[in-house]
Amino acid sequence: MKRVMSVYLPKWPLQRLKHDNSGLRDASLVLTDLRTNPGFVLLCSDRAECRGVRPGMPLPEALAIDGNLQVREHNPAADALALGRLATWLERFSPVVAVEDGPDPQTLLLDITGCADCFHGEQRMLQRAADELAADGWAARVAIAGTVGAAWGLAHFAKTPCVISDADTERALRDLPVPALRLNDEALHVLSQLQMNQVASLLALPRAEIPSRLGNHVLERLDQALGWMPEVLTPHRKVPEVQSFYRFEDPVERRDALEYVLKELTQRTEATLAERGWGARRVECLLYHNSSPPTCIAFGLSRPSCVPGQIWRLLRACWEQTAVREAVEMIRLRAPVVEPVAGRQAEFFEAGSAEDEELCGLIDRLSVRLGCGSVMRVALVPDPQPEYACVFEPLLSAADEAHEKQRSAMRLSRESMRVFVHRPLLLLPKPAQIDVLTALADGPPARFQWADSDYLVRSWTGPERIETGWWRGTDECRDYYMVTTHLGTRFWLFRRRDDGRWFLHGSFD
Repeated sequence: MKRVMSVYLPKWPLQRLKHDNSGLRDASLVLTDLRTNPGFVLLCSDRAECRGVRPGMPLPEALAIDGNLQVREHNPAADALALGRLATWLERFSPVVAVEDGPDPQTLLLDITGCADCFHGEQRMLQRAADELAADGWAARVAIAGTVGAAWGLAHFAKTPCVISDADTERALRDLPVPALRLNDEALHVLSQLQMNQVASLLALPRAEIPSRLGNHVLERLDQALGWMPEVLTPHRKVPEVQSFYRFEDPVERRDALEYVLKELTQRTEATLAERGWGARRVECLLYHNSSPPTCIAFGLSRPSCVPGQIWRLLRACWEQTAVREAVEMIRLRAPVVEPVAGRQAEFFEAGSAEDEELCGLIDRLSVRLGCGSVMRVALVPDPQPEYACVFEPLLSAADEAHEKQRSAMRLSRESMRVFVHRPLLLLPKPAQIDVLTALADGPPARFQWADSDYLVRSWTGPERIETGWWRGTDECRDYYMVTTHLGTRFWLFRRRDDGRWFLHGSFD
């Protein structure tokens, strides 16, 4: 299981200044930004706060309150450089150290999966990290959890240092305020107006209603914190990109010569990927000319693979459809998106791995020849209205592989899956209006006519009330019945509550 350590450094710009200048460590200190907000306090130390200075206060007023106030200009570039040096220092605990995303990062995130044994357990590892940071002069809040979101939230808002297990993640997050989920300002403003101040209030909401009411961002952050959506840590030290070059002495126009070089570059790229244990998810080939823009050949792969020759087969399929209108001076082949290829031992009676490789290869070839937008898949959507319960989306998105991977990794919760439990195998794209005879005005159907045929209802179950929320625009209120006719066929009928009309929406046979 993945384990993450979060190191939060409150008021990092002030900490960096005090660490670099020992004369400021006990001083009353404020920062101001002369470029964006001149004349106002941007950040103030604890000693300055004790004397009444607050962020956002006019600088002359702050100087009048505290005559010994030290004023310094904010330097984001120096802060980022120092944070990078501290990230390198923290590599003694993990080889993967990432800096949090954002304009003013103050948190370092370490992937400590498998590293705790070197320190005799996570608790000792946590305590050693906290002690060594304090000994070096840093005021750090350190926490360990099973997800990036949980570790970040605990380091910012819980009592630290702390370690929680994967089983206790949801319980530990419940008591934290909603900013612990790393929500944007817009989402925090909406939640504040609704007086939803704790994560527990979000967990109490029906999962299917969160995106429509609060936006997809809130649900994504909640899933990341709970471990239902993967979140990748990008090391602050970037690994050199996998790429190969070839420059011709003279511009070349012959396609057979260009194809020979492309094959050689592909073999080099595949060898580099195999050495690093990676598989390409996206490949780009640029053919540079003298006077015109480069010719670009790009394609994606459905999943990372280390099968020899696979990249070349896809590249050759793209190459056959590419017209080169000018002589080529240089060729560059790169794999901008790569993923680790997880090696595993095959089962003794396993026969599905070869079939999976063939299926992925077929998807890649079709996407290359027909275009990524032509190879689609059906994705379930947790929407109570049947017409919107599924959508068609590209099986492989060449424009944004990272977003496609996250979207495919999202899972539907139990509350969302209940929507699809009793749905017909055949759902009409548009409900068909039918004539229905009922014994009672608002009762179940007793007989109905559809497609020039009469059906007598032998049994029924329902009604199932389906309504759309006010935020959807056009309100829908329907009562659905699952009926079995005298012929043994089963249909899905509904009556609209506003006008009483009946419709057939699907068949279970």
